[in-house]
Amino acid sequence: MSEAAKKRHNFKDISLENLGQPDENTIIWTRMTAVAKNPEHWLKFFNDPQCNDKVPQRIVEILEVARGTMIYAVFYHPLATVGAHQCWRVLESGVRERCKQLGIPLTFRRIVKGKEQEFPTSFNHNLNELLDNGHFTQARRDRWDIVRNLRNGASHPETQGLLDPGQAQRQLELAVEFLNELFV
Repeated sequence: MSEAAKKRHNFKDISLENLGQPDENTIIWTRMTAVAKNPEHWLKFFNDPQCNDKVPQRIVEILEVARGTMIYAVFYHPLATVGAHQCWRVLESGVRERCKQLGIPLTFRRIVKGKEQEFPTSFNHNLNELLDNGHFTQARRDRWDIVRNLRNGASHPETQGLLDPGQAQRQLELAVEFLNELFV
């Protein structure tokens, strides 16, 4: 095997020859699972979780990019992970939007080097505001802390971890569940 033909990563090395071909890692996963055995089932697997009508369209559109990324993992397995990680960022956007709807401020002012500046509130701050305003129970807030920690890990990785399509789809289901509960 020539040096150029050796596999460089633990995932598909994209080339002109395999660009439009399914990823072998994804094919292996579909063989090992009872779901997503063909393209129709693959689409259904990722399209089943749906937001309710109260979730704002701009938040749904961010979620749809995450969903589409997962669907295209059929061609490049790591896209399942990218889509799953996007789900946690979607939830942060959803929390900001819900705070805005409820009139909760999304910025604060602080003096920096003698000049007043405006800064966005943090995800954690916004979650606390929703709790303080009676939008969450403490138990629900605790679940959102897990989301916040997952978002932080996805946004600041130290290594490239990979999820299988089933794990990614489960994160999509959770994101939809959390958005549907957030916008009631």
